[in-house]
Amino acid sequence: SEAFISKFFNTIKVLGGTLNGIDAYLIERGMSTLHLRVKQQCLVAQSLAEMLHNHPKVKEVVYPGLPSHPDHEIAKRQMNSDIGYGSIICVRFNWADLERSRKFAAGLRVAECAISLGGLHTIACFPFESTHAALSESDRESLDMG
Repeated sequence: SEAFISKFFNTIKVLGGTLNGIDAYLIERGMSTLHLRVKQQCLVAQSLAEMLHNHPKVKEVVYPGLPSHPDHEIAKRQMNSDIGYGSIICVRFNWADLERSRKFAAGLRVAECAISLGGLHTIACFPFESTHAALSESDRESLDMG
């Protein structure tokens, strides 16, 4: 029917058509070890969050796997304890100095500075220079971004 075709066409516009053969093959090949890679990412994130939590140069670590997280109890109920609490950590340092942050970023050896979460690499994102760069200084201060 015309309604079905219209709905189908709109879905294809949003989701895309079909993958090409090599992309489909690579996705299928990677699926067999996805659970192992995600579990390892979560273990590393948990370890890093715990290590940074009491570091003297760290103001705050936001990670649902830490008991200090305001939603830790919810995370314990909702997330698979065999896998972990995710692989994204937010770390707020005890300084609000842009130059000091840039120096810190330049010294990173494992993480790359980027804003995309879809890549293969460990990344560090500095919101005041990327995702929140368009905010005024007063707006950043109201968000406690320095």
